[in-house]
Amino acid sequence: MNIDDGAADDIDFEEYTTPDEVMRKMAMVWQNELCAPCLLPTQMGLVDILLDQIKGMEDNIARQADRMQLRISLHRMELQRISFMTSDYMRCRLQKIESNPNDAIDQHQRRKQENQSDLLSETELQFAKEYANAEAELFEKTVLGAVF
Repeated sequence: MNIDDGAADDIDFEEYTTPDEVMRKMAMVWQNELCAPCLLPTQMGLVDILLDQIKGMEDNIARQADRMQLRISLHRMELQRISFMTSDYMRCRLQKIESNPNDAIDQHQRRKQENQSDLLSETELQFAKEYANAEAELFEKTVLGAVF
């Protein structure tokens, strides 16, 4: 895999990895995002893979006849662990975006101009723009509205 080309990495990663490797990679990405003081490049391709795995696991559990087996309980527990990890990863990213949406947008644009991997996914970028606009509007209504 080529480290410099983020788009090609996502395609290669989806085609040639096992579910165990995806989980290890997601655990590492999640821990790095939690510990980093700033926003790290997006790994939404990995999140999408895990969401597909979650859906598949839910379908498999729903088809099982004996839902009280220990094996089914263990699969449900693993499903909850994966769901928590992906949700917490996204929650952490959104908190970082909310802390300074304009900076996140600026860094994203700068990385795009330098042909580096994307800092934000398309939905995160849209969220950051909407949040920055709402924040500016609120600031204008509360602070600037009271002055004038």
